[in-house]
Amino acid sequence: MLTYLLIAFAFIVIVVTVWPKSRKWKKVYTVFGYEQYFHVVGKLKAAGISYKSKTPFDARKKHPFPVKDTTQYDIYVKNEQEHLALKVIHQPNR
Repeated sequence: MLTYLLIAFAFIVIVVTVWPKSRKWKKVYTVFGYEQYFHVVGKLKAAGISYKSKTPFDARKKHPFPVKDTTQYDIYVKNEQEHLALKVIHQPNR
């Protein structure tokens, strides 16, 4: 019984601390590797769009020698800028 209470308490703490913050930001794109990351972020910066990024999985940590960068970057923008961000990201390069 105590175990269930501790799990429920941990769940509530996580929901209360993470949930309100995540509602303001929307994941709009996921890229792999720093080259794609800087390409997409450059477009967002040029359009004046605020962004955040997270790296939930970093493949480089498993290899002691140089390999192709396959780090995953999740890119988030504010909810009200989602439509504009998607338009900018998918706009062809000039």
